[in-house]
Amino acid sequence: MPPIVVETNLPYPLYKRGKVRDVYRFGEDKLIIVATDRISAFDHVLHPYLIRVKF
Repeated sequence: MPPIVVETNLPYPLYKRGKVRDVYRFGEDKLIIVATDRISAFDHVLHPYLIRVKF
């Protein structure tokens, strides 16, 4: 199973951390948007390790 990205820590100023995405400021007029593996349901962030994989 590939690694799960729950939190990012880039060497740029954090602009916003949402339920699923982290946004970093990259220069004066650019943003870096990182989609993580955090799962959002009904305004609650669910930890991916607590969700079982069903086959």
